[in-house]
Amino acid sequence: MRNWDTEQLGHLVSGNFEQADYHYWVEAGEEALDSEPTKAAAKTELAKRLEDEITEGMPETIEPYNSWISGALSEVDWREVAELILEGIE
Repeated sequence: MRNWDTEQLGHLVSGNFEQADYHYWVEAGEEALDSEPTKAAAKTELAKRLEDEITEGMPETIEPYNSWISGALSEVDWREVAELILEGIE
């Protein structure tokens, strides 16, 4: 993985922490593979979905915690996390 933030999120969605997260994102990856003509397009679609759902679902916290969490999420390579999920499907 490219950086710590990406690695930690990759572990989270690949099932190393919560099985529910793993199954949800595997299903999302399968949907992306089914709806897109190429694996590269599926990876792009899944990366966008990961970023949207995870950043929009972030709870509001008090400062400075909100800034720290937002800063960490801004460092995530969403395409790398999507690739990790898609590799687990194939």
